[in-house]
Amino acid sequence: MHLYCNINCCPYGGLCGNALAESSKVYMGRNVRTRSLGVVAGEGIEAGEVLG
Repeated sequence: MHLYCNINCCPYGGLCGNALAESSKVYMGRNVRTRSLGVVAGEGIEAGEVLG
């Protein structure tokens, strides 16, 4: 059983709503003080926009 669609098991070439996709709007940033990683918005994200 696949948890996420991919090009091998999806009739839509892995581009359906359950596929994993990268976004240039967010990135992993490191806190200078604590050295922990967190998700940081690099661009504006519209209300209701789903990031993959």
